Amino acid sequence: MSTTVLIGGFWHESDTFNPMEATPFSFDWVDGQDIFSWLSADGSQNELAGVVAELSQHGVVVEPTLAVSAPVAGPIPDEVFVRYLKSLSEPLRRLRGTKLDGVIFGLHGSSTVSGHPDAQLEVVQLLRTYVGNDIPMVVTFDLHASPSPELQKAVDGIVAYHTAPHRDMVSTGQRAARLFLRLASLPTKPTLISLTIPLLLPGEFGQTDMAPMHQIMAQVLRLSHLDDAVLEASLLQGYPWADNPHAMVNLIVVARGASSALIETLETIARSIFSVRQRLYRSVPVLSVAEAMDFVVHRDPRILLYLCDSGDNPTAGALEDRVDLLEAAIHGQIRGFVFAPIVAPLTVALAKSHLGSTLSVSLGGQLADVGPRVDVDATVVGRFDNDELGGDTLILNIRGNLVVATTRRVPMHSPKWLDDLGIDPKDPANVFVLKSGYLFPDYQDLLTSVDPAISFLVATSGASSLDLNTFSYQRVPRPIYPLDDSGHWSLTLTITHGGHIEQMTPIVL
Repeated sequence: MSTTVLIGGFWHESDTFNPMEATPFSFDWVDGQDIFSWLSADGSQNELAGVVAELSQHGVVVEPTLAVSAPVAGPIPDEVFVRYLKSLSEPLRRLRGTKLDGVIFGLHGSSTVSGHPDAQLEVVQLLRTYVGNDIPMVVTFDLHASPSPELQKAVDGIVAYHTAPHRDMVSTGQRAARLFLRLASLPTKPTLISLTIPLLLPGEFGQTDMAPMHQIMAQVLRLSHLDDAVLEASLLQGYPWADNPHAMVNLIVVARGASSALIETLETIARSIFSVRQRLYRSVPVLSVAEAMDFVVHRDPRILLYLCDSGDNPTAGALEDRVDLLEAAIHGQIRGFVFAPIVAPLTVALAKSHLGSTLSVSLGGQLADVGPRVDVDATVVGRFDNDELGGDTLILNIRGNLVVATTRRVPMHSPKWLDDLGIDPKDPANVFVLKSGYLFPDYQDLLTSVDPAISFLVATSGASSLDLNTFSYQRVPRPIYPLDDSGHWSLTLTITHGGHIEQMTPIVL
């Protein structure tokens, strides 16, 4: 008899310090057999693509349900999540008479829904309501997931990305499928062991190709080779821009039992992570706004320079409408910047019919009335109606600087967008200011291809600020680094098995 596995997903990274909820129309809904078409096209880099590819090699029948995703933003509106649960229930009801052997479900791991304390747990509980507790359930997570202990006890396996920037989504799905196949062959349920570390870590300081995170991830990847009881190991870096009691770093393994030797090994890794917390925060160069402006003034003009406006990074949940660095450039009378982009729907609406003209404009805080504003004369030098990424988009020349003004938030994943707007992303005559944290792989590849080239993070304000002490956390446990310099630090060891939390113990650091 063939093996049948149910798949689906719900992906959203939710910044609770973003003053605006995610917009309902930003969510993409794909259901039923359309999921296979999506995985062959726009969703080809999703982890479910890896799940389906791996399962098909083993002759497993895949039953698709519902896959919903949206770009990183503020909290998810209640109406969207309620609709999701209701919509997911429909295929689950239809499959009630089908013999299912397992579930592999994609979750981001750091989704926040207004009015729902643990939305991702609700998804898992809904699945369990229909499929029962006996069959294996594996969930995939983003590297920056923040699952609760209750979620951990409700599933049989957790598989997370191993890279930041993320390059291994498909292979994560393949790992999840292989884990399911191993779990299906076990005579008993596996054990999940997690060690929660009192550390909030912005993704920029957890890049897995840079020390010390590179060496830390190497230790995690070696776990399954050091102990044959380990079926899967993940290091979840957490998501610090959500006021979530589980937002910290979490080491999780799926294993056949919880031996004292394995727990000791995990504790050693967790202690080593906490011991290098200050090194992690110094692992990449970060400039203040003043230092960035000074560097630009004194730079070698032959060097291609990229500055990342980290506090207003849309791929971490920020609004992308702040003008901190533009304001500094105007104040310092510095020319040659390309600001890409600044979301300014009011300005675009005002200026779009004035191509080639100069007019007075205002920029900054047009989505949520937060942050500085600049009132300045601008010449409209480019117009792109209904751009695929930015919506109606203008290129403004403001005192010798180019500003890409958009009506929609744009994740700065690829320099192709700048090319499409007629801006050469390799031109060293420009200083490129991206609304970004760490550079995504296509930009990293671009800088590698140009010699000389350099990039810096700039510590700007906003909903994704690298200075976590600027946020008013109410729900994270204390003490926790970097909000606290000292205290009675402790790890939390959680062991779950068969739907129960068997142990939850603090371990003094």
